[in-house]
Amino acid sequence: MVRAESMDSAEATHSKHALLEVLARLALRSGVLDPNQASEASAALELTSELSRILETGIEVLGQLERLVSPTSEDEYQFPDKEESTWIGTIRSKAATAPRLADTCFAAMVELNRALRQLVQANGGAQRLVAAEAARRKLHRALYAVLASSVEPGTSEPGAATLLRQRFAVELESALVVRRMYAQFRRSLRRAEDSSRESVLTALRYAAGALATLTTSPHHGTIRLADRLLLSQQRDRLLDWSRAGRPAASGLQLLEDIWTCADLLRDINRRQELCAHDQGLVRELLHPAAQGGVLWVIRLERLLGLDDELDRLIARASKGYGAEVMMDVLLRLSCLV
Repeated sequence: MVRAESMDSAEATHSKHALLEVLARLALRSGVLDPNQASEASAALELTSELSRILETGIEVLGQLERLVSPTSEDEYQFPDKEESTWIGTIRSKAATAPRLADTCFAAMVELNRALRQLVQANGGAQRLVAAEAARRKLHRALYAVLASSVEPGTSEPGAATLLRQRFAVELESALVVRRMYAQFRRSLRRAEDSSRESVLTALRYAAGALATLTTSPHHGTIRLADRLLLSQQRDRLLDWSRAGRPAASGLQLLEDIWTCADLLRDINRRQELCAHDQGLVRELLHPAAQGGVLWVIRLERLLGLDDELDRLIARASKGYGAEVMMDVLLRLSCLV
């Protein structure tokens, strides 16, 4: 049964509007829970407990909403129009319809159940905060999908959905900045010329400078907590290595681990918001009507950090480009679609 504090009245279990209102309030409540502000262990536990309650309530309300809006008989399902016959086979005459609200609710419940399990299983303050950050992100995506799917033709989206959409836009711009920071981090690293103590020390100085640039950046707070923890571990290991007398053998291993860390940060390109952004922008840039001019290069620069070879081509194009550079860029973009 849904908690009393989440439901204004018994009518909520029978009213689609009331259930959507509950989901909107959950979105607003979770929006003020910031894992970055819960550095103390007690604060982390309190935050994850509150977020767990929100997830549990959201899952239950989504289940009620799914049951309420699901078709009760075969006649209520919308079957596709009869397919048109052609001499080469059959094709659908219409584009696929948007997912039904009931289907969106089901998918949202699956995602939130997974997030809740990960949150409950997290041990220790840092793991709890990482799980909380991921859970809140998944919650907002799930709730937005449901709220957006519930909009009737001719009506505006709920205020909570608008706020979530605006949050997603801000998160996308932050992710683009962080991706460029990660690319610069990779480019700032150097390999040791040999296994001598001096070569290792020189390479690790570059690594220390690259890590310092990341951690002192005004955008450091927008880096996801899991990545910040990974970077902090490398910084702490550098300090420990320096205090231990800077031995060459362990320094080489540390340098290799920092390079591995830099490669792991490439996973930022797998984020949903960046995948959607990149795929749409690449298609736009490949369209003949969009090619040429300063605006094309400005749009192209939003892909910095996606691919090392593309980054080199963007640098060339930014200095002025001709047909040859544009062709190289287009060929590279076509490989990334």
